[in-house]
Amino acid sequence: MRFFFLADILSGALTLVKFVEQLDGVLTDLSPDIRKRGTQVLSDILQGLPTNFLSEEELNFISTFYSFRLKDQHEVLPAVFQGILAVVS
Repeated sequence: MRFFFLADILSGALTLVKFVEQLDGVLTDLSPDIRKRGTQVLSDILQGLPTNFLSEEELNFISTFYSFRLKDQHEVLPAVFQGILAVVS
């Protein structure tokens, strides 16, 4: 399933911001396990994007998102770190 989202983002049919908006319920769920899974999906997508694919606006958006996620429960943090590494790369 992640491949389809990645293909949509790469083709321009789906923006990263819209993808995050679609994940909103999962990323804000009360359960840390569900938030972790949603964050992991997002991080996996980011790792699949080519270098320099994201615009400055998208980088600011996703950097802000992950900055806030650093305050999440410890269960979610490995997926957050993976996403930060993808953004930095």
